[in-house]
Amino acid sequence: MPYAGLRQQVTLHEELARLDYAEGRYAEAFSHASQSMALRDSVTSLTETEEVAKINALYNYHRTEEMNRQLEQRNRRQRGWLYGIVSAALLAACATAVWLRQKKHEAALQRQKIRNLEAEQYRRSEAYRAESRRQLAELEAQLCKAEKDKDTARRELLETRHALLELSAAKDRIEQQERGLLVSQLHRSSVYAFFHKAAHEEIRITAENWQELRAAIDAAYDDFTGRLYSLCPNLSEMELHICWLIKIQLSPKDMAQVVGRSQSAVSMARTRLYKKIHQKEGTTSDFDKFIADL
Repeated sequence: MPYAGLRQQVTLHEELARLDYAEGRYAEAFSHASQSMALRDSVTSLTETEEVAKINALYNYHRTEEMNRQLEQRNRRQRGWLYGIVSAALLAACATAVWLRQKKHEAALQRQKIRNLEAEQYRRSEAYRAESRRQLAELEAQLCKAEKDKDTARRELLETRHALLELSAAKDRIEQQERGLLVSQLHRSSVYAFFHKAAHEEIRITAENWQELRAAIDAAYDDFTGRLYSLCPNLSEMELHICWLIKIQLSPKDMAQVVGRSQSAVSMARTRLYKKIHQKEGTTSDFDKFIADL
């Protein structure tokens, strides 16, 4: 120990003080006793200092351990937060990628639906019938030439094509006439008259009235509502009503009166629906034409 020599000196001075006192050398005995007491005080002071140092060292050790423990806990929490943030970011990225892929797939399907619809509308158009007449005239000219050339095989082939084209044209004419009759029947119907009257008079329109209008339109226009829903499944009730009213040829002002909205609200609904269906901007006239042709 650092103070072992001091203890020996204390013991030595105590022994010398006793010897001097026993032999009557009181001054020397007092001197040795004083030195012994001074040295003992030094030993006590050193002992207390060492104890304090031990206590401080022990306190610092425990304090350091506690700080290390708290730091480790904080680091674990921070690592947990970091892992959580990274995991959340990865999940968000994956979800976004899936959502974008789904939206891309849905957009592709919608474009295909529009292309199919446009092809069907073209088949029922005057332009298609004009093209059919042009092809028939061209085949007839080729038939005349084949007969002049006495080309029997080609003539038979052209006659077959001509017959098929005439059958297709006849079928289209019958379908057109049937559609015309159905539309004429709709225009003469009581529900058609009721909604045109409701545009100018204060008439209460019930859910049954709307269902009657839907049935009449779907009968005249080959399940118009079902085909509309296939293009835009998330139609609101007002949007659907606007489409039906366009189909029975109500003006924007009259439509606003019937659905109980402003004319600007009806216009915004039409442009919004055009974008929703066609995935591009369009005017109210574009939408009205689309619905009229559907």
